[in-house]
Amino acid sequence: MEIGTKVKFTTSGGRGKPRSGEGVLVEIKPAGKGSFYGVKEEGKEKPTFVRESQLQAV
Repeated sequence: MEIGTKVKFTTSGGRGKPRSGEGVLVEIKPAGKGSFYGVKEEGKEKPTFVRESQLQAV
């Protein structure tokens, strides 16, 4: 996936309550067990970071 792609996501297995949302990819952070993608949601200041397996292109 590329930066600027509109995506939907569902978080689970991390910190906090599982939730879902929608936004635009703004950042990619490589990690040992797969990359984390920063999703900028409407009305939020900071991006939400999720694994690639939790993303769906809209």
